[in-house]
Amino acid sequence: MEMQVSCRIKSTGTSGRLSCEPQMLGGFQVRTGLMLLKAVDGNSDYGVSPRQQLPVAVDYSGLARIQHPRRRNEWLAGRLCLSRAISLGWSEVATKGVIVAEELGNTQGGRPRFIVESKDRVYLSVSHSDGFAGGLVSECRCGLDIEPISYGALRAVKAVFEDAELELLGKTFGEPLNCWRGTAMWTLYEALSKAVGAPVLGRRLRIVAASKDPSADGRRQIRIATPSQFEAKHRVPAGFESETTIYNNVAVSVVTTVDQEGLEIGKELNQ
Repeated sequence: MEMQVSCRIKSTGTSGRLSCEPQMLGGFQVRTGLMLLKAVDGNSDYGVSPRQQLPVAVDYSGLARIQHPRRRNEWLAGRLCLSRAISLGWSEVATKGVIVAEELGNTQGGRPRFIVESKDRVYLSVSHSDGFAGGLVSECRCGLDIEPISYGALRAVKAVFEDAELELLGKTFGEPLNCWRGTAMWTLYEALSKAVGAPVLGRRLRIVAASKDPSADGRRQIRIATPSQFEAKHRVPAGFESETTIYNNVAVSVVTTVDQEGLEIGKELNQ
C-alpha cells in the first residue's frame, strides 16, 4: 500500500510559536493537534521533576529504568510537554486522565498513551535528543522526531535509503545533500515511522515518488510504500501532513494524519 505525504520545510524559526507557554521554546499548531518543545541539559531539570504537579497526571514508573541524569531529564521534559499540550488543547479531560509509562507492550512503537476511564483519549508522540524534548498530542495518529543537525544523521540517511530514494527526496528537500538537509530528511522519516508504526530499519517505509514543484502553500508531495508484513488488522491512514522546521541547529518534524479513518493494510495487500 502507498500513502501520500504533504511536506513543508522551513529553514528557521518555529511555526505558530506559543506565547502562552513561557517555559517552552515554541510549538506547532498542527491540523489535528499541538506540539510543544522544551530545552533540557544534563545538569538541570529546568523545573521538571517527579515531584512537580503537572496539569495532567503522569505515571512515573517508566523513569525507574533510566539511570543517566540527562536521559532522565529528557524523559521528564517530554512528559511535561505532553501534559501541557493536553491541558491547552483538551482541557475538558485533562484532569480526568493519566499519561501512562512508555512501555513497549502498550502500543506499537512503544509510544506513551493518555488514558481516560480506561480508554485512549488522544494520540501521543514524544521525542528527545541532545538538549531538546518535545511532546505531540493529536486527535489522529501522529509522530514527532527531534534531531540535532549532525553528520551522524546524514550518515544514517545515506546508510538506510537507497540511491533512488535519495534522488526522490532531493526533489523535496533540495540539493546538495548536506548535514541540515540530511537531518531534516531523517527526522521526517522517523516521525513518519512512528505515526505508521513501522520499523526504522529492515522492512521499513520506502520512498517511491516525489514532486519537484511546491503547491501554492509551499508544500511538496512524496509517496511512501508501507511494509508488507503488517497484520491485516493494522490500520494505516492513506495520507499524512508534515511540518519540518530547523530551529536553533535542531531539526523538528511533526507528522499527523490527514484522514481519521485510515485503511486496512491487509485488505489492500491481499487484493
